Order: sequence, then C-alpha cells, then structure tokens
Amino acid sequence: MISAYIMGAKKVIPIDRFPQRLEMAKKFAKAEVINYKKVNAGETLKETTGGRGPNACIDAVGLADFYDQTKQKLRLETDRSHVLREMIVACRKGRTFSIMSVNGAFVDKIPFGAGLNKGLIFRMGQMHRQKYIKNNIFLIADDLGWKT
Repeated sequence: MISAYIMGAKKVIPIDRFPQRLEMAKKFAKAEVINYKKVNAGETLKETTGGRGPNACIDAVGLADFYDQTKQKLRLETDRSHVLREMIVACRKGRTFSIMSVNGAFVDKIPFGAGLNKGLIFRMGQMHRQKYIKNNIFLIADDLGWKT
C-alpha cells in the first residue's frame, strides 16, 4: 500500500477480512479500509468513488469463497477466483486490473466479457521484487520515520 502511494496513488483502499491486517493498513498506510465480511466491498467502492469505481484494482493476495473452495476440494478448479470476479465488476471503465499474487492455475466464472465491455487493461504476472524492493524498502522506512 505504501508502495502504491510512493508510485503516485492519491488514495489506496485495502480490502480484507482480518482485523489485524486492516489495523496495520490504517496505521502504516493511513488507508481507508473495507472489511468485506461487514460490508459489500463492491458497493462500498462505488460509494467511495462517486459511483465510478477505482482507477486501478490490484489483487496482491487472492481470496476464496465457498464456491471456489468446493471446486478446489473436488479438484475441478485449482485457484481462487472470487476476488478476481469482484475486481472486474468494481474497476472503473478503461482503467487497470492488475494481478500480482498467487493466482497461477485454473479458475472458473471470470467475467471477462464485463472486463472487455469496460475496456479494462489487464496486467498480470509475478511481482518483479528484485527490481523494486531495495528502493521501496528505503522509501517506506523513510516515510515511516525509521532509521536505515
């Protein structure tokens, strides 16, 4: 999240269900957070962005829901697509949909037609941490007031 600010984001809205991670996001990234177990994340994003949706949606972890978990247990699907479906629906038209997480297998029920109709720019791949980590670690530490 802090890296997103460093790279020019004006606002970052992390979505999670674990209170400790949401608290860390508030504390360190000074982010406005959404707990998807308490509110509808898509609707909240629409309200927060004036009905337009976020400029960019980034899946940096991956999530599972009952449908996906069941298909995984039956070996009909090998990855979690719940978050990807929600991101495509939430993302603002003509903007970026990015996956840099552990989604690397077969997924089901991805609404690519919605992404196509919205003109989303799909970017995906493993994060090039070797390229960014050294610079971002120092920038984040400096931003947090830590001595390096």
